[in-house]
Amino acid sequence: MRINGDFAFGYNDYSFTRISPRQVQSYKVHASYRPRAWLNLDGAADIHENRDNVSTVNDLEHGRTYSLVATLLPNSKLSFDLGYTYTDIYDQAQICYYQNANGPAPTTQCPASLGYTPPAVLGSGSYSSKQDFAYSDIMWRPTKRVTTTIGYVGTFVGGNTT
Repeated sequence: MRINGDFAFGYNDYSFTRISPRQVQSYKVHASYRPRAWLNLDGAADIHENRDNVSTVNDLEHGRTYSLVATLLPNSKLSFDLGYTYTDIYDQAQICYYQNANGPAPTTQCPASLGYTPPAVLGSGSYSSKQDFAYSDIMWRPTKRVTTTIGYVGTFVGGNTT
């Protein structure tokens, strides 16, 4: 069994732009295990957390990925792979936008647009996506020059945004 990890943490007093994080956390862990000569198991987690919690930004972000893989190699003529990955992405921040000129007057204005006509409207924007990715395949090599592979790959995504 082999396990590798990488962790990083950071804090910036001033972010360069409104979408640059002030607080950053990153966690990466990868494990591989070979219980038999013909069986390999792998797993990984990759997690990123970002924040910019000042009152005019309120940025919260994360990107999280988890994966598992199994490879079976019973002999040199046959192999089987099976894998799964789950990804979760999220972002939320205050945004400024200009509304339709014919719409009602804004009730809350962006601090950066004071004095401009029409003033920008302050709102909350968010983005969320969850993805499942799965695959499997079987490889058969009956002779040295002939290889046959059959498999399946599927990606299933759902999410929402403002």
